[in-house]
Amino acid sequence: MCFLLKNKEKVIDPVVHEEEDNFSISNGVHIINKCKNVSVSGNAVILEATDSSFDEITGKATVQMFENCILERLSGKAKIGLMKSGRIEKVTGKSRITTINDCKIDYVNEKSKIGTMNNGFIRFIDDKAELATLTNGKVMFARGKSRVVSFINGEITGFMGKAELVSLLNGHVTYCLDKAKIGTINSGKIDLIADNAEISTLNKGVVEEMLGASMVSANMDGEIVTKGKNSLILYSPTISEQRKAEYKKQKETKVEETKVEETNREEAKEEEKIEEAPVENVNQVSIFDDKKIKDPKKSKSRKKVESKK
Repeated sequence: MCFLLKNKEKVIDPVVHEEEDNFSISNGVHIINKCKNVSVSGNAVILEATDSSFDEITGKATVQMFENCILERLSGKAKIGLMKSGRIEKVTGKSRITTINDCKIDYVNEKSKIGTMNNGFIRFIDDKAELATLTNGKVMFARGKSRVVSFINGEITGFMGKAELVSLLNGHVTYCLDKAKIGTINSGKIDLIADNAEISTLNKGVVEEMLGASMVSANMDGEIVTKGKNSLILYSPTISEQRKAEYKKQKETKVEETKVEETNREEAKEEEKIEEAPVENVNQVSIFDDKKIKDPKKSKSRKKVESKK
């Protein structure tokens, strides 16, 4: 049998380890079955690991299939292709697991990545670790700057710190705290969003309670059961219609007030003209029309002459 490695070296007949204990592997191609306390490093390739226990898989080692095994630490740039079942205490460094069918993992941290998790349990996702797709299963806490990209179904207890959930297609999140972010919710349920946590778009789904300075940027067709006085919904079609109606009403009211003010100004101007008109006539007569001014002495003398006659 011939196997082709990444560096295109051909290896014939893998080394089979059956019920061996306390040994290390740093190169070559191997099959491990019912072994204990195995350490794998370097560029070693494990085609199958079954019913065995590992102290560490590190370096650039690759395990293609991992079934019913116990691993204390996956680190470095080591990679597990398919994890059918088993337990890992810590996934760290820049290590990767492509697919998990079932598992129990205590910690996923640093810059490690998990591709697709179809079922199983992860206790903590920390630092800048990433879970690309959670098809089903349970994650207790996502913390630090960790990231869950696509959450299809299952349960996540809490997002804290600056953890991020990019897309919630379905599933249940118990709480979202601190400065955690959720991108798009297409369905599913969030029990509590509080502190400065944020949801970008709530297309559908239910948020039971919003507290603190939490924010929903756009609520398109979701349900928010309880909203605290300091929590904020920036946009929703319902709120938008209300705001439009209020704006329209305010605008109409302002137009009416402007019209009334203009009418009052015009009336005031007319009144001023009427009051000022007689004063202007008197001034014109007294200054410019001398002929019309009567001398009181002349008028008295005329009266005396007329009386003598």
